[in-house]
Amino acid sequence: MNRSELIAARIECDDDLLFFTRFFYKELRGSKFITNWHHREICNDLDRIANYELEFLNINIPPRHSKTELAGINLIARGLAKNPQANFLYITASDELRSETSVRIRDIVSHTYFKQMYGIELKKDQNGKNLWRTSAGGGLKTATIFGQITGFGAGQMIDTSELENYIREFEGCIVLDDINKTDDSEVQNANNEKVTRVIFNTIMSRKNSKDTPIINIQQRAGKKDATAQFMDYYGLENPKAKFLVLPVIVDGKPLWEFMMDMEAIEK
Repeated sequence: MNRSELIAARIECDDDLLFFTRFFYKELRGSKFITNWHHREICNDLDRIANYELEFLNINIPPRHSKTELAGINLIARGLAKNPQANFLYITASDELRSETSVRIRDIVSHTYFKQMYGIELKKDQNGKNLWRTSAGGGLKTATIFGQITGFGAGQMIDTSELENYIREFEGCIVLDDINKTDDSEVQNANNEKVTRVIFNTIMSRKNSKDTPIINIQQRAGKKDATAQFMDYYGLENPKAKFLVLPVIVDGKPLWEFMMDMEAIEK
């Protein structure tokens, strides 16, 4: 790409999370990111998080419907692009998913076009899969829900109360990605309760400012899963919290027929 094309791409990436996702997905994976209406709806709410219109966003969606791609990988990568001092905390139940997500975010941040568009470099000594930082001090910490979470905070410690007309960049957030194991859903066993204790005793204290946003994305995993606990904590009428429910069948039709048609759903 020439300079003018890169400038145009950056403008689109800054303005549209879905464009950013499609652009770097194609560059890194060599194929198009297939989109559906639900991708736009998710991105609209993620933009509300980045603009501090929401302090909490809960997305319930079936597996393989791009929740990690959008709310984990690309939200964090674009957040670091626009503010390299931002700090993100990504937590999941799966160590394999934790590692893969960290590597894929780092692949975007390390890409030649990303560097040319945003001028951001990773610290040369930060090659770990669970913690790495940009040269400007921002970064990403990944962990499993029962792993080591202490020692890192999401967001930034900035007091904006006395700054008139302060233009606030997105300072980072906490992303929880399927932190309940679906194997626990049938028996409603103690693991869901243990996850709840970690959420409210540890994760909630990892916010560097009181309004550092939290995103919980998950396939439902029982009546006592994280979604249920957040519903009790935030309440369904809270204007700063949103619960976006995207079931596999919407108005009698598959949510995303390309990924799962009615025959596959029935099976």
